[in-house]
Amino acid sequence: MKLGIKITLQNQVLDVQGRAVQKAFERDGLKFDDCRIGKWVVIDTGSLDKESSMNLIKKVLDQGLYNPLIETYCIEELDNK
Repeated sequence: MKLGIKITLQNQVLDVQGRAVQKAFERDGLKFDDCRIGKWVVIDTGSLDKESSMNLIKKVLDQGLYNPLIETYCIEELDNK
């Protein structure tokens, strides 16, 4: 099973990289409300079932893939082709 993990800074944390990207686009005349930069991690858990895969991913997250003090995450099932 392939799972994607989106890791971003929490909303109350200033995203300096996102702000820099937003300002760069604004200089080119492209305006939008907000820009957040994050990480996208794809993990293939092989033949594990959904529950076992999710448990494994949560262990990986707890072992340091993200910082719970300033980041948040979302797990997404990916097409397993």
